[in-house]
Amino acid sequence: MFTIVSELIAYIESLKRNEKKEDLNYMLKLSEVFGNPHLGKNFIHIGGTNGKGSTVTYVKEILLAAGYNVGTYISPYVVCFNERITYNNDYICDEDILKYGNFIIAKFPLLDNLGMRYPSFFEFVTLMAFLYFTDLPKLDFAVIEVGIGGLLDCTNIIRPLISAITNVSYDHMNILGNTLTEIWANKLGIVKENTPFVTIKDDEHLWQIEKICRDKKAPLTLVDKKEAYDIIVDFTKTQFSYFDYSNIILKMLGTYQVENALIALNIITILAKKYNISKDNIYKGFLNAKWPGRLEIVNHNPLMMLDGAHNIDAIKRLSEFIAIVKKEK
Repeated sequence: MFTIVSELIAYIESLKRNEKKEDLNYMLKLSEVFGNPHLGKNFIHIGGTNGKGSTVTYVKEILLAAGYNVGTYISPYVVCFNERITYNNDYICDEDILKYGNFIIAKFPLLDNLGMRYPSFFEFVTLMAFLYFTDLPKLDFAVIEVGIGGLLDCTNIIRPLISAITNVSYDHMNILGNTLTEIWANKLGIVKENTPFVTIKDDEHLWQIEKICRDKKAPLTLVDKKEAYDIIVDFTKTQFSYFDYSNIILKMLGTYQVENALIALNIITILAKKYNISKDNIYKGFLNAKWPGRLEIVNHNPLMMLDGAHNIDAIKRLSEFIAIVKKEK
């Protein structure tokens, strides 16, 4: 058993990252060994190529503004491992990392007896998040970010209230496929039977989206970014209007944040049919949302920004932001 959290985290980080798999049977069996902590919570599942973390943050902050208790599970982290799992605005503490990490490791002999391999990195951390959320008696919602893809991602054993995909572009092609059609097919694996699904309108792949939702009888909400208007982007804020929402203000910068916010707003609109979430909660939540390392200004003179653009689409959107603000300046 580990007594020093840095040593436990180093062990977890040393685990194999991507275990080749054809289904989710191992993750389901692993969760069963630990009492099925992936069941019984109000999960919201968010996938996509870019913008997942921002969308998770918008949804979380709006729900917090409405008075709910919210857990999040995201990857990767920016500053510290603890960022992966949060409750409201608090990272999981070191003591709980030790508690749940050691609890999982203590079951390894049982896995041996059952003829099961040990969990990979993502399986281990995802299981840790599920166990943590299960022990939170006042948790109202848990917003779960897909790790890679969707269909075979270890988070995909949950039964969410809503699933969503922010966008799809080229990334992780060695795992997801070399064409957008293949990548969409993988990411659409998070669509669940009779479960509302929200995604950005992609005309080229609309046939795929509609077919999956039709086959699974999943109510589909298509978000058309062209329906946002009065968009303002500068170094201090992103502002837009959408139907009867006038002048929504985001502290997160970039035109692409409007798309992420629209996905979040449509998720919240569905939740608001059952849960008490006001328009004021929505405005406040959007304004409160922060996400480090995404067009984050760390110095003004000279201007220095941090951004985690790591694929073609993200780099393109970063370039678009620079072009807009440079022109306005």
